[in-house]
Amino acid sequence: MNAVERLVQIQEEEHELVTGFKASIDTDHAYIHQGLAFVYSNKTTSLAADATYGIVVRTPVNRFIHYRPMLLATTANLLEVKLAEGSTYTGGTPVTPFCKNRQSERISQVSMSVAATVTEGTVLDYFVAGSAGLGGNRQGGNLFASDETILKRDTTYSFLFTNVGAVTATVGYYRFFWYEEERG
Repeated sequence: MNAVERLVQIQEEEHELVTGFKASIDTDHAYIHQGLAFVYSNKTTSLAADATYGIVVRTPVNRFIHYRPMLLATTANLLEVKLAEGSTYTGGTPVTPFCKNRQSERISQVSMSVAATVTEGTVLDYFVAGSAGLGGNRQGGNLFASDETILKRDTTYSFLFTNVGAVTATVGYYRFFWYEEERG
């Protein structure tokens, strides 16, 4: 294929088939198509007042991990979440994130464990999700209060959830999203 034929092919492929309009795609969508976007969703155990729940993430040597804001909702009290770098941990259960492109055979290069006992490293960010209201108004949700963070390679990060409520136990429902850039 010569250069002119390639340019014609590019122009034809950049239009949607149904509408004929010029196609545009955001970065997240492009990474999903490439099989480089991953997600893990779950919930914490029921956390009594002042109880904690730790999640640890180990980044790979060969990828740039673009961590996106966490989605979090609670069933009763406020949950404080701290993101820390260089944390250590014991225990935990390894989990497998899934690729957002279900046609792709790629697997995440991130190692992730839940329900770990965490010793926090340097706290990079934290937020509180939920509501301290009364009765049925205690439920709430929040989005992690920072933009995308590119995590260091070959580093352990922790997310420590703490029930900051005075009496009632609470459960946190969370969703992590990131993409793994393949730069050398």
